[in-house]
Amino acid sequence: GEVLGQSSPTPTVKSQVVIITFTNGTATPASVNIKVGGTVKFINNDSTPRWPASGVHPTHQICPGFDALRGLNTGESYSFTFNTAKTCPWHDHLKPSINGQIIISN
Repeated sequence: GEVLGQSSPTPTVKSQVVIITFTNGTATPASVNIKVGGTVKFINNDSTPRWPASGVHPTHQICPGFDALRGLNTGESYSFTFNTAKTCPWHDHLKPSINGQIIISN
């Protein structure tokens, strides 16, 4: 028989995806908390290109690999999966005053 409160078969746990959206020169939310293995997806809904990358500007080395490598055009997105528990500051390489942080925890 079926046990109430449980679904079978057990669904595969999907990795967490957190979305940060660029709109009107801001990023929302600028700072997010995720678990190790989680993904942050940056979506550019702004009218100008946005280039999300790890701090420190301009070398992007605090969280190596976290760098879109180019400006995202309107409607484009960039996703990065974080596999290490740490804090990754980020910024828009084209306009570093747009910035925030991604806190990855176990």
